[in-house]
Parts: sequence; structure tokens; C-alpha cells
Amino acid sequence: MADGTINRTTAATPRRFFAALALKNLLRYKRRTVVTASAIAIGLGVFIWVDSMLQSLAVESNLNLMHFETGSARITGESYWDERDDYPLDITVENTDEVLAQLDAAGIAGAPRIDFSGELLVHYDPFPEDGSVRMSFAAIDPERDPEVFRLFEHIVEGSRPEPHGDDILLSTWLAERLGAEVGYPVTVLTRTRDGFHQILDLEVAGFYETPNPQLDRSTAFMPLELAGEYLEMEGAVTGITLSLDETLPGTADLAPVRAAVDLQGLDLLGFDTLGAEVAGVVETQRKVSTAVLLLVALIALVGITNTMLMAVMERRREIGMMRAMGFRDREIRGVFAYEAAGIALLGAAGGLALGSLLVWHLETYGIDVRAVLQDADIGYRTLGIIRGVWRPAVMTAAAVAAVTVAALASRIPLRRMLAETIPDCLRGQKADSPEGRFAEVMSRSGTCASGLSAIALRNVFRHTRRTVLSSIAVAVAAMTLILLHGLFGGVAADLRENTFNYAEGEVRIRHESFDRYEYMNPIHYVVEDYRRVVERVQELDEVKAVSPRVTIPAGAIRAERQIGARGLGVDLELEREYQDLERIVAAGRMPNPHTTEALLGVRLAERLGVEVGDEVTFLTKTRTRRSNAFTVDVVGLARFPAAEIDRSTFIMPIESAGRFLRMDDAAVEVLLKSESGDSRALASAVNAMLAEHGPAGAHAASWKDVGFAYGLTSFVDVYLRLVSTIFLALAATVIINTTMMTVRERTTEIGTLAALGMRGREIVRLFLTEAFYIGLAGTILGVLLGTALTIVTGWTGLDFSARMDAADLNVSSIIYPVITLRTALAVAAFTVLVSSLASLFPASGAARLTPVEALRE
Repeated sequence: MADGTINRTTAATPRRFFAALALKNLLRYKRRTVVTASAIAIGLGVFIWVDSMLQSLAVESNLNLMHFETGSARITGESYWDERDDYPLDITVENTDEVLAQLDAAGIAGAPRIDFSGELLVHYDPFPEDGSVRMSFAAIDPERDPEVFRLFEHIVEGSRPEPHGDDILLSTWLAERLGAEVGYPVTVLTRTRDGFHQILDLEVAGFYETPNPQLDRSTAFMPLELAGEYLEMEGAVTGITLSLDETLPGTADLAPVRAAVDLQGLDLLGFDTLGAEVAGVVETQRKVSTAVLLLVALIALVGITNTMLMAVMERRREIGMMRAMGFRDREIRGVFAYEAAGIALLGAAGGLALGSLLVWHLETYGIDVRAVLQDADIGYRTLGIIRGVWRPAVMTAAAVAAVTVAALASRIPLRRMLAETIPDCLRGQKADSPEGRFAEVMSRSGTCASGLSAIALRNVFRHTRRTVLSSIAVAVAAMTLILLHGLFGGVAADLRENTFNYAEGEVRIRHESFDRYEYMNPIHYVVEDYRRVVERVQELDEVKAVSPRVTIPAGAIRAERQIGARGLGVDLELEREYQDLERIVAAGRMPNPHTTEALLGVRLAERLGVEVGDEVTFLTKTRTRRSNAFTVDVVGLARFPAAEIDRSTFIMPIESAGRFLRMDDAAVEVLLKSESGDSRALASAVNAMLAEHGPAGAHAASWKDVGFAYGLTSFVDVYLRLVSTIFLALAATVIINTTMMTVRERTTEIGTLAALGMRGREIVRLFLTEAFYIGLAGTILGVLLGTALTIVTGWTGLDFSARMDAADLNVSSIIYPVITLRTALAVAAFTVLVSSLASLFPASGAARLTPVEALRE
């Protein structure tokens, strides 16, 4: 009768009945529910937070790119975009007025511009120092430009350039470094359309400050009419930028433009082409973050599966009773699916709340990383304040996915249980009860540590699936930490090596005034008698290698174009001790000392269209601030590790570079590497030597105190610690849940142990030992897998060309992850410690049970 009643009830309202039963079970096992839901909440909250940051960076970057650099679309001469880095003035839109008239007739806003490169020259009085800055210039139509761009909305001082004036608009970022004020005179040195040198004398009209830092660091603006006359453009422009009806970049329809404008001999470029570099940055960043988030989801999934497995094992008799009363297999699966979905629903609600709180904080306050990235181009067009955006659809989809996956995960542990006979299920446990086995072990070993270890080890192997799942969670966490340490370690090592070899060095000796006016290339502030300085620093025990250098700000002259470059005049003998030069040679050979030979970066050679055996002429400024040109023989091509270095750098003998720049016996800087890695101690020792022996004005500084490389590596380290904490927290929830359910499952067993004389602290030690074994197994597996993958990728490298090519960072396009034994051991020890301590709370609860209470269960 009872069977029939239940069958009729379940047949009439199965869903309501299953839901009520599942809810009862959730409330019956409150701590288990809370712990598992917490794991889901943490994973989902982190996903929402990271997704919000990435989407904010992408949207802000694209909007700033569209509003200040590219517009919605652009009309250019054929193939102009392929050579845009060289600012060609011979690939143009010739019929500018005709195209503008066609656009006006169609109601499409268009702004003509001439983009070109050159040098901005400033002179002492009124400026604090003579100097020159190689940069890009945009000649704009002050009347049409506001219809497409938002530049004029961000003028913070002074006024916009007048259409017929000789004004120039500078960024506040550049003005601060030059010491410029409104009304100061400046000179622009460039080349005309036909390749002749031209000088424009201008006056600073005002300063702008946009949310696009790359624009602020690189571009100045002047009237189109003035530039067109001096550059001999004869009415031609390098491009006409369009503003189309779109709320987000890349959503505009270009068909009306094609219908309105005769594009014969012209290219129409959409935002997908104009913003391709930033899109590559975003996509690469998204792939890395997605991989991390998938691993987070995997740990949460393991936690759900483990919880359901233990729930099934714990409720073996209950399942047998349900089957005996007529429940079909699919109905039992439904009960557990409702339970798993209920846990996931609670976790999803918590995750949405946590994620919303994090997104709100991001949106309201942001994360300010300007102190680290204020002078670095990381590819994004953002100010360095990371904010969040609300993505309700993504948040909802993630929550639904968590609930769905949890419901499906509940089916896995039920398969074996439903395959058993009903009597086996009702029996609950095998005849050889654990109490008897434990009594046997206790009698042999007493309550000593070895006895506890034997009991713990037997329990670990007795519940194999539970152990495997818990170990998998720990393994995923350990593997991920190893992979992240390897990746970030590779990035940090690469950045450090490139910084030491091609930028600040580990310790840098310069004239103190050079550092003050560095952005103006003040090569008249030098380190005198550099050979004697080299001899003296080599006497210091801490000095590992020395590299005196003459840096050459130059423009490479090729045909009618002038391309910005940066030369390094080096002492070739000392440089071979300082770094492995032969490693970077891709073709040809290294230059010989005392010659006019040079080694060019591969990308610089491609921009110049030269090969080994050709000649290149460079235009530069001497130490006395006079112009000079010199020609070098290209004897080799170098594949410099970082894209920005490869695009602009050439190496030549220091003797020849000094002669061309009229340096006499001076160098611009002397770079040092230390034996111990304590760069600040070495800088202090060098400064003591310089104070005693000179030369006057020379000062040594550690790479930790100059440039942005050290700040960037510190930021990466903080990020790594945050991710590590998240992963270990998720793994810890699985261990806590496992131990907590183990305590409940083995309540009678605990009572037996207590009755046999095991004290509370020994019971705690027993569960800690079990958690230690589980954590140790998972850690060993995770560390081995992570180390193996790191070693493999360390051999093959990870190609981040799309990410690094768009960023002005001294980071190589191919990263080789590195892992040290010390790091692997540290990750292993920390993971085992956290996973072991995670069982402390539920184990303490087990120890507080009295034998009578435990045996009553």
C-alpha cells in the first residue's frame, strides 16, 4: 500500500516531490551545502570580475582608438595602410575636395589629415634645455576635425590651432617633459613629399590631455593648410577619416560610403582593419584569461562531483530504500540532480552577488596601475585605470552554465550505485566493518604516529573515488600555479634580460642632467673619459660585465623617406662579455671595431628595404647640437627579441659612433651587470667610486629605480599571488568538504576509536594525516604535469606576437616559460600545507564528539 501511495504521488507531482526532497536534503547537510556552494561562488565571482575587466579594457581601448586615432573608417591611397609605420607622403588621396564633396552630399562626416613624422626641436630660453624629440604629427582641418574626432573636447589649456595659423597643439604629457608653456616657439624638422628637408617654425597654441595615452605620448597637431604648403602636398592628404552612425567600433555599415564615393585608386578601410592591432592584444589576453578561468571552473566541477559522490556513498541505504519503495532509476537521478542544481543555484546566487560587488567596485573606483604603466605602451588605449563594465547576459549565462553542469555532474557517482542490487544497497556496508579493522590496527600499533598513519592511509585507499576527485582538485590547482609561475617567470626573465641588454641595464651610469631631460635626447650631457670609468668599475668585485654606449637618435634616409631609428654604439669586445651577440645575428656577421659597419634589426631592414651588403644613411644630432649625416655598411641583420627594439635598433662600433656624434672620449652611458643581483648595492658602490674619482656629474642608478620594467615585474608578481590565492582557496573548499563529509560518514567509526582510547587531538591528527596524503598525491601529480608542460613550452616557446607587436614593451614576441626547482618545491610545499590545513576545521568538529553521541548515529 505504501509503495502504491508513493508511486501515485510521484507520478502525479514528480517534480514538486523531487524538489521538496532535494530541498530537505540540502537543509539536512547545511555545512556541506555551504562549502560546495562557496566553491562555485568563488569561481563564478572571479569569472565575472575578470570578464568585466577584460571587456572594459576592450571597449575603452576601441572607443579611444575610434574617437582619437582612427574614426569609424578611413579612405586612403592604395596600399597606404601596409606602409603606415613609415608615414609615406607619396601614397595619398589626391582629389581631396572632390571626395569631401561626395561625402557631404551623402551626409557623411569626413576629416582630412596629413600624417607625417619628424623631429620636434626646442631651444634653451625659453625652454629649460636644448633638445629634440622624434615623434609623429597630424595636420588637421580645425573646422572639419571636430565632426569626426573628440580631440578639441580635451584641450586643457590654451586654444585649438587656427585654420590659417602657424600653431601647434601638444599633449600635457609631452609639455611636462619639455617644460613647454603656451606661446613657446618650437621647430619641426621633417621631409617634404619629394624627400627634401623642411623646417616649420611654430608656436604652442595649447595643450590637450585625452584618455588615449598612446596618442598623448606620440602625436602633435597643426593646421592642415600650413602643413600642406610646407610639405608640398598640393592639396593631397594621407587620409580622410569618417564618422559613421555606430555606437560601438566595428558596427558601421560601409555600403553607404562605397555608394557615395568614387573609390577608384583608393582604399576604404573599416575599423576591423584600423583597430586590428588592439584587437590582437585583446584576443591574446582573452585566450590566456579564458584558460585560467576554465581551470577555475574545473576545480569547482570537481568539487561538485566529489560532493555528490560522497552524498551517494553516505546515503547508500537511503538509495536502496527508495529503490525498494518503487523509485525508478531516472527518478533517483532526478532527486540528486535537483540537489546538485540547488547547491549550484545557491553558489550561482553567491557568485552573482560576489561578482556584482567586485564589478561595482571596479566601476566606481577602478584599479589604478598608472604608477606602473604611466610611461609604458601595453597595447591598450587606456589611461592605466582598470574599470569594470556590467555584462548581465554573460553573468546570467555563467550562472545557468554552473547550475546545468552541476546537475549533470550528479549523474556520474550514481551510475555505479544504481548498478548494485537492492539488498547490497540496504546492507550499507560490507560485513567486515571498519570498526573491526580499526580495532585490529589499534591493537597492533596503539595510538602512536605510525598507527595513525596506517589508519589514514587505509582510509585514503578505502574511498578511492573520493580520494581521486579530491586529489584532482589539488592537482589542477598545483598544475595551474606551476604553469602561471612558469609563464610569468618567463615574462619577468625576458623583460629583465631585455632591459639589462637594450634599455636601462641592471645599473646605469649617466650624467645626472641627462636623466632629468632624457625625453629631449640631451646627448651633450655625457660621461666623460668613459674608458677610465670602465677600468675603475671593473675593479669592483660585484661587477660582472660592463658596456659603455653611445646612443644615437637618428632618422634613416632611404629614397624620399626618413624612418626613425635608434643606434647603439658599443665596444664590441666588452659587449660580447656583456651579452651573447652572436645569438641574435640572423644573417651576415657582427661589425668589426673601428669601421663604419652596422648590424640592423630585421624589421628595421625590412622597413628600409635593405639587405646585407647595402648602405644606409642616418641623419642625427651631434654632441654640439649640430646636424650630421653618416653612412654605414650593412654587414649583418639581427633578430632582436622584442618587436619594438627590432623595428628601430642598429648596432655599430662605439669608436665610429663617437666620431659621428663628436663625442671625443665620452659616452652617453655605461651599463653594468652585477654578480649577485643586488643592483642597488652595486649602484651605491659605484656612486661612492664616482664621488671619489669622478667624472663630475656622473651618477649610477639601479634598474629598480629608473624606467618601468621593475614596476611592471612587481605588478606581475602581485597578480600571480592573487591568482594563486584564488586557486588554492578553491582547492581548499574541496578538501574541507571532503573531510567534513568523511567525518559525518564515519561518525560511528569515530565513536569506536574514541571508545578504544583515541584522544581528541589524535582524531584531529588522523584526519589531518588523511588530508595530507590526499593533498600530497594531488600536489605531486599537479607539480609533475605542470613542470612537464612548462619544460615543453620552455623548449618550443609561446608565440605572443599579436600581443607584443602592438605594445611598446621590452618583452619578446615569443615567451619561453621557466621553472626552477626552488619554485616547484615552494609551490608543492604551499599546496600541501593549504590542503592539509583545510581539514582542520571539520576534524576539530569530529574530535569534539563524545563516544556515546558518535555511537548513537
